[in-house]
Amino acid sequence: MSAGSFPELFLQYFGWGIYNILWDVLVNLGIVYIPFGYYLFDAFTDARKKASGNKVSQKVLHNLEVKIFLGVVVLTLAGVPTLTLNLNDMKYNELICKSGSSTPTINQIKASKTGTTFDGLFTTGSMGSLTAKAPIVWMGVLSISQAINDGVRVKIPCKSSLSQVAYELKINNIKDPNTKQEVADFYRTCFKPARAQFSRELPSSYTKTMQSNSDAEWLGSQFFLTEKGYYDKFQSPNPVPGLFAFDENGRDKGLWNGQPPKPKWGKPYCKEWYEHKTKGIRAKIINELTQSEWTELGTKLSNWSSSTTEVEDALIRTMVDVSQVKTIPQRNYGQNLGGFGYDIGGLGAGITTNGIANAGTYVFSPVYYSTLLILKKALPLIHAMLFMGLIIFLPLLLILSQYGVKEVFTMSALFFSVKLWPVI
Repeated sequence: MSAGSFPELFLQYFGWGIYNILWDVLVNLGIVYIPFGYYLFDAFTDARKKASGNKVSQKVLHNLEVKIFLGVVVLTLAGVPTLTLNLNDMKYNELICKSGSSTPTINQIKASKTGTTFDGLFTTGSMGSLTAKAPIVWMGVLSISQAINDGVRVKIPCKSSLSQVAYELKINNIKDPNTKQEVADFYRTCFKPARAQFSRELPSSYTKTMQSNSDAEWLGSQFFLTEKGYYDKFQSPNPVPGLFAFDENGRDKGLWNGQPPKPKWGKPYCKEWYEHKTKGIRAKIINELTQSEWTELGTKLSNWSSSTTEVEDALIRTMVDVSQVKTIPQRNYGQNLGGFGYDIGGLGAGITTNGIANAGTYVFSPVYYSTLLILKKALPLIHAMLFMGLIIFLPLLLILSQYGVKEVFTMSALFFSVKLWPVI
């Protein structure tokens, strides 16, 4: 027997084990034979309604024979647990999308060789010597359903999901308070004035590709970094500790009045502040995640773009949401650092509707994304538990259906539809 996930495989085995126990109880109580008694009762009442007669009696007897025959067939093939499930032969089919390939593959993994802590649990001893057997019909239905599922899954091409990566980045947002504060300072000092100038000028050099990607809506905008008069023009009004030393004769010329103490750190232009290979905004955001995390996320987006820079920019853009950055209070540098140039303004000017909306986005966005991620991870287990419940209640459904052939087909369609849920 095979399944689409480990929880489904494990709970299917457990479900068929409970099915066996419940079936034995129903047999010992004689409940499984109730439908045959109903056949006799129905034939007797039907004959009484149609009055006595040789032809009528033969017809009633013929209908009774057909019902009993079909009932026995359904009971034998769809009710009696016949096929024993072997733990060593059970496996689940894992869908694998290899980096650089758009065609997925199916990898069959034995339940006892997953390489996880579940391996020690999936044994006869840990199952309490639970014996799992399944009727012939339902094993056939499950095998056909799983084959169709796998056929559909391998025909759906591997495609990187930006939404899935966004979920993971939202719960791994910037944690270092210094980096978070510096990103907020960059937003107010560089992005905000650059975006305001862009709105005033609406330059023709802003290409259609940039428009489709909303390039001007995030901190690392390629337009602001490459177009003259934007990030290369705006300069931080305050020294950025740890980035560039004070350059009295170059970048910071004229910014010191000669009175001690001499400033230690300089005030970089926005372009170099963002692009510095080791100490810039971009590098600090990338360093928020480990190399293995960036590699894993980059692999998921390998089919989306072959450019490492584009992939990293997409990840950074998702990780640093402008609507969240703007809610971080402005840093108080103190009087001794001085200031010049662009008047940033303050958050103390009053609470506006836009400010409330941004605050709401900042508070609820991580909750929303993390909730969706948790739900996505939980769905396979929920599906497996529902499928197990369907198996356990199958004997009662068969008895209530009076071993009807039509009802078996209906339940087969239900089995197939539930098996298809993970694919959907």
